[in-house]
Amino acid sequence: MVITKLTVIFVNGFKYGFRLNYEGIRKERLSKNLKSAAQYASVVQDKIDKEIKGLRVAGLFNQVPLPHFKFLLLESCLKSRLESIG
Repeated sequence: MVITKLTVIFVNGFKYGFRLNYEGIRKERLSKNLKSAAQYASVVQDKIDKEIKGLRVAGLFNQVPLPHFKFLLLESCLKSRLESIG
């Protein structure tokens, strides 16, 4: 088996974390949700519930769970949801 430099990068990255070469201030960031998240709150809540049930996300948190944590914004993808419903 040939072990390439790329193989070593991936193995080490998954074991110890990938280096992002970020330089700068590290602080948490809170993003505001898009308007569609409020307009279609039940659709967003259904998606969140599905992801939590599938153990793909965690929450809600009373305080930031990790230092330098990034919270991503929510939006409703209603168009694709309606298309999948038929």
